Amino acid sequence: MLFNLTQRTRGLGIGFVMAGLVALATTAVVTGVGAAKGPGRSAVGVTASEPDERLVSSLIVKPRAPLGSTLAGDLEAFDARGLSKTATVPLTVLRHLSGGAHVIKLQKPVTLSEARVIAARLTHNNPNIEYAEPDRVLHPLTTTPTDPGYGNQWNLFAPADPNKGGVNMPLAWDLTKGSAAIVVAVVDGGYLPHVDLGPVLPGYDFITDPARANDGDGRDADAQDPGNWVAANECGAGTPARDTVWHGLNVTGTIAALMNNGQGGTGVAPNVRILPVRVTGKCGGVLSDIIDGMRWAAGFTVAGVPPNPNPAHVLNMSIGDHSACSPALQAAVTELVNAGKVLVVATGNNADTAIDEPANCTGAIAVTANAIDGDLASYANVSGQVAISAPGGLCGKLTVGVSCTDFVSANGPGIYAIYNNGLTGPAGDSYFSSSGTSSAAPHVAGVAALLLSVKSTLTPAQIKSIVQSSARPFPAGTWCATPSGTGQCGAGILDARAALQAIPAVPPAVTIPNASQVVAPNISVALSGTATADVGRTISSYQWTQLTGASVGTIANSGQATASFTAPATGTYSFRLTATDSGGLVGTATATVRVNSPPVLTPVGDQAVLVGTGLTFTVGATDVDGDTPIFVSVAVPPGASLSAAGVFSWPTATPVGSYPLTYFARDNDANSPQQTVTISVQSAGGGSPPPAPVAAASSGGGGGCTLSGGRGVDAMLPMLFLLALGLWGRRLKKVRSALGLGLSDRN
Repeated sequence: MLFNLTQRTRGLGIGFVMAGLVALATTAVVTGVGAAKGPGRSAVGVTASEPDERLVSSLIVKPRAPLGSTLAGDLEAFDARGLSKTATVPLTVLRHLSGGAHVIKLQKPVTLSEARVIAARLTHNNPNIEYAEPDRVLHPLTTTPTDPGYGNQWNLFAPADPNKGGVNMPLAWDLTKGSAAIVVAVVDGGYLPHVDLGPVLPGYDFITDPARANDGDGRDADAQDPGNWVAANECGAGTPARDTVWHGLNVTGTIAALMNNGQGGTGVAPNVRILPVRVTGKCGGVLSDIIDGMRWAAGFTVAGVPPNPNPAHVLNMSIGDHSACSPALQAAVTELVNAGKVLVVATGNNADTAIDEPANCTGAIAVTANAIDGDLASYANVSGQVAISAPGGLCGKLTVGVSCTDFVSANGPGIYAIYNNGLTGPAGDSYFSSSGTSSAAPHVAGVAALLLSVKSTLTPAQIKSIVQSSARPFPAGTWCATPSGTGQCGAGILDARAALQAIPAVPPAVTIPNASQVVAPNISVALSGTATADVGRTISSYQWTQLTGASVGTIANSGQATASFTAPATGTYSFRLTATDSGGLVGTATATVRVNSPPVLTPVGDQAVLVGTGLTFTVGATDVDGDTPIFVSVAVPPGASLSAAGVFSWPTATPVGSYPLTYFARDNDANSPQQTVTISVQSAGGGSPPPAPVAAASSGGGGGCTLSGGRGVDAMLPMLFLLALGLWGRRLKKVRSALGLGLSDRN
């Protein structure tokens, strides 16, 4: 499926129609920088890390006179409590400086970037502070780039008359120039190596049509731009011939051109890494290729394409079509945003009050363009869906053709960035003053990357909220400040410094490794947790408190990360660990402790049963915790069973003998001691087990007897006792007679 978009090359006055989703930037003023660089066939892969940063131990802070007299008095008295509250980190006064400033010691050394964030927070939160800055080792700052073309980059300057449209980068670079851990995907027409562009990550060419790709094949792992020049009528009847527009390269330079390398200008976020994703070629690009490119850039699987080893955190899309957001595009945007990807999209260049897709898709950050004076750029599309404005160049809506001429007037410059001077295929490196919402969007993408460089956990919604809440109001007298423009241009003009200052502090993250315990009664129970504070903050206190259950009494060491208490007899109890950071933010986590006693078995007497008959009885147990015991057999007679409810069943007890039933009871967490019931299986005659037979007396002898009639030994015990007693009496009488003793001699 192809889309049509009418685009004007404003500087050259050429109108043409491109089939497909096409780049939104317009073109003019190309300057060369030397010999052409050879276009290799594959992107360069790099493994980068953040540059080493110096550690800073203190700040220099000066109260503003006379408004800051109270603060000045506190600092003179070596009292930094108020300053600590403003900075949201612990501070102490180290010494006083001449001129009314003070050296303020940090609780512990932090990186230069972190120190700059703390200093910026002081000046932002307290207008009575004239300045605050890191107490650095004597090294010059590089927040004003030395690149020879930087003077042309009004779009990056701090706002000051007559330049009210810059994004305030120098002060933002004091805080961060980006992290190599953050990846920005440029979903566009590809890239080219350039003297002012560092190595890029391995990208991919998603154009399936070889003719559109213009590189001899369809999809491949080479995201370089071979050029997109077209002949007359090539993009449809009546369309003019057109030289190559090095659109993707130009957008890439706005985001991440090198800083202080003696070449050209600089990018918004020179230390981040670029992932080139080529989706447009001759006459634009088709929707299906673009959606695959978006998903691959974000790290999703695309059939037939190798996995992306470097998923992007931010995607810049300076492409679009003047249509409603298609279902397929909306599905892709939703999938990306739900995965935590920031999608920055240009609104289009039709001077319309409706914006292009995919900028109008829910979840995208739609960026319109402003001129150097802060007025809405004359070509920029706007609507209530716009999030923010950023520099796009050329004349403003209220001055174009009146007091401003594009690329000529002081109030009509373009956006200076890297380019290539080839008219068809690649030639030499150059620089180029572009214009359009295509040039505006990469400013926002770059600032989003800076925000993530400082705090990588920010969500797309948080980043959108930060850039909107920190935006500068449109200057008075510009179209966006009029009743007609109010609510149509977004929250205001992008301000990179203010956005970085607006990053919200995150409460401590509290973790309890053993958050659910089951313990025995009357033992010491440990409650242990940890907490991690946000960047620039420390954990200042811990506190354990009981939330539910009868009071357990004293919690030992309740003000420490690890505490303890003595478990009661039974019950379930919950406890909360509260961690407070140095700025007063609080994080919590909850632990649950269940005190459990094992079931207690009910005594059961031994059992008897006649052989061949059945036996059934029930064993029991009590549980102080109210749990229902489950009975488990350890040993049962053959053919017998013990159910979980404690019912013993032996349908046919056999053979005669003595058998153990050994079992225990358990609840969900503990077992009782084992108990054994002896079961006697008796014969029908009453004996169990049957006695061994006594040998019959011999036929020639006397005095013997025979046990008969099936009686057992137990029935003969009285007779045997009397017999033994008689024998003992006879023996005693003989002894007395031998000793000559009569009965009268007994004591």
